[in-house]
Amino acid sequence: MKYYLIAARSLTYGQRMARALKNAGMTAALVRSSGENGCSYSVRIKEGSLAGAKRILAEAGFGAAEIREEEG
Repeated sequence: MKYYLIAARSLTYGQRMARALKNAGMTAALVRSSGENGCSYSVRIKEGSLAGAKRILAEAGFGAAEIREEEG
């Protein structure tokens, strides 16, 4: 199954992003991921949820973030 990872700038920011998605009824998980500067945090969502997640996060006031695909 394909997942998308939406990068968070900090642990707290990632927790807030995941909470916003869950409050909107989406399945989202905060995961530790590797980034350019070492370890970072991302919110993982299922394939097919990306457009909705972007909309929800934008409405909640979260700025643009790096998005990566992951097979799992």
